[in-house]
Amino acid sequence: MTVQEQNFIALLSGAVQPGLVPVLQEPVYEEILKISEIHAVKSLLYPALKKVLPMGDPLLSALKRESFAAATRESMQGKDLSKIFAACNEARIPVLPLKGCVIKDLYPYPELRFMSDADLLVPEDCGRTMRSLMEGQGFSYHKVDAGDTDVYVSPLKLNYEIHFGLGEEGFSAQSRAFTGKLLDLAH
Repeated sequence: MTVQEQNFIALLSGAVQPGLVPVLQEPVYEEILKISEIHAVKSLLYPALKKVLPMGDPLLSALKRESFAAATRESMQGKDLSKIFAACNEARIPVLPLKGCVIKDLYPYPELRFMSDADLLVPEDCGRTMRSLMEGQGFSYHKVDAGDTDVYVSPLKLNYEIHFGLGEEGFSAQSRAFTGKLLDLAH
């Protein structure tokens, strides 16, 4: 592991542990930024670097702007998801949030977990109802992916994937039964 990768890990630790001040070894911030972009966790750098860089530092100022943009994006996704969940509830469609929709709540601030899209699992026989529901709320139907995922784009250009199965095995009877059991637990 390189020194800059060690610095990157120290910064991640400092971001998710509010009381921890990262100790860096000869940081090369350009390299650390590249590593964070590869792993799609650049938004985690701001809370950590504000513990080690002086206020007004150009890098810190740029990351602060990105952090505010991430918080805005997360807020918009949250509003969209609330609308989707409420509409599914009204239509009596069980819906289960997947991946980032759930994991983001494990972070000190949900905007620290970047989501390129929001993934939701619904019963496979609800495709037409979901399309009507989503389009009725202003989402545009974008494409169908591998037959078990519909993609919608919000008016603010955020992506929402509606899954009707879990993975490639989504078409097997055993997988359908498992997915059905999961959805029985959904609120």
